[in-house]
Amino acid sequence: MGTPQFLQAAGLLAGFAVTVHGWHLIGGSRREAAQRLILASPLVFVGGKAWYLAENGLAPTAANLRGPGYSLYGSVALVLLFWFLWNWIRPFPFLRFLDAVTPGAAVGLVFGRLSCFLRGCCSGLPTGGAWGVRLSPSALFYPEYVVRGWTESNLGTTVPLHPTQLYGAGFALIAFALLLRTYKRRGRSGRVFLCGVLAYGVFRFFLEYCRIHDSSAIMLGGFYLTQWVSLAAAGLAALGLWTRGRPSSTTFLSPERSSERRSTD
Repeated sequence: MGTPQFLQAAGLLAGFAVTVHGWHLIGGSRREAAQRLILASPLVFVGGKAWYLAENGLAPTAANLRGPGYSLYGSVALVLLFWFLWNWIRPFPFLRFLDAVTPGAAVGLVFGRLSCFLRGCCSGLPTGGAWGVRLSPSALFYPEYVVRGWTESNLGTTVPLHPTQLYGAGFALIAFALLLRTYKRRGRSGRVFLCGVLAYGVFRFFLEYCRIHDSSAIMLGGFYLTQWVSLAAAGLAALGLWTRGRPSSTTFLSPERSSERRSTD
């Protein structure tokens, strides 16, 4: 197992550990939390790959399915749908559980972005800043940089590129610290999850201006599809935080149902 793959595995395990521990801190069952996480794990890759292919207009060929490229939004969407259906069939404190998952997801994202950095994928556009990173021919998408003319033959590397992977890792690390602090305050259920979605949506919207996009990437109204999704996610999260902050809030992301309060978790 290479270092990037090791970091991916470490991120998944670290995220699991943080989530299970956080769930236990509020009286939840470690076993049931681990069960939900384990069963949802394959969906992280399935949803992430499906979204990536659709977003970039790529066919689901064997090469594309085996190759690099995943989308966090696709992973989150499919996992949330799975847990929502689980909660519908066998109720559990759904929003409370998402609160416990959110700091763990931030930890996993730190390792995931570091893995991307070492692989040379998800890189940024050229930059004149001193923080620009030059990638060697061993980088996963180096041939793409050659096609775009972003290499310097005399140095055998790319021109300085935005280290967008490190931007993401830094954001996730800060987010983890802030989300964990919010989680320990035991606010209303769903608050930590919504704060995480809001912060990531805003961050990801602006990060897209620095990232490399495939020529077939979907654009609508001057924005990439990922930017529209980021705006929608941030807007819904902001609305959720506002409605749940109101004393009589019973609409968007309404308080947990009585069946959830009776859960044996």
